[in-house]
Amino acid sequence: MASIEKSGGKWRAQINLKSERDSGSFDTRAEAFAWAADTTKSIIAGKRRGIPDKAFADLLEKYRDEVSVTKKGERWERMRIGRYVGMKLLRSG
Repeated sequence: MASIEKSGGKWRAQINLKSERDSGSFDTRAEAFAWAADTTKSIIAGKRRGIPDKAFADLLEKYRDEVSVTKKGERWERMRIGRYVGMKLLRSG
């Protein structure tokens, strides 16, 4: 279900449907209603982003390899992530 309200000088549309939330700000009320209708249709059709189909450990490894290397404490952060990922793998296997 969409809710549309005036906020400051803009129109704000909010949608909360099938555990997905989204919102946007628009100059006119008509734009807000059109966006809400299109977004609602795409949620019902299942064309929205949803939750990625990846394990948390995979996301941590990607973070370790792409973000941690840019930090001053890279070594320690990589070790912490490695320990967590290793613990998870030991428990599940």
